[in-house]
Amino acid sequence: MPLTAEEAREEVRGRLILVRDLNALGADDTLATAELLTTEIRQQRLLPASRSRDLSPAQHSAP
Repeated sequence: MPLTAEEAREEVRGRLILVRDLNALGADDTLATAELLTTEIRQQRLLPASRSRDLSPAQHSAP
């Protein structure tokens, strides 16, 4: 079922708050939180389990 305009705005607002909060964390905390979030999203079947991406060269070399 499609979202109403108000539901879509609330969803976007929530995601922007999450991005803001994640950016306030350090790099290690951000990565750990992103991994937990991805696991939770996959468990809820909101993201395909087979979706994997390689790191970019910059991400791979980051400390």
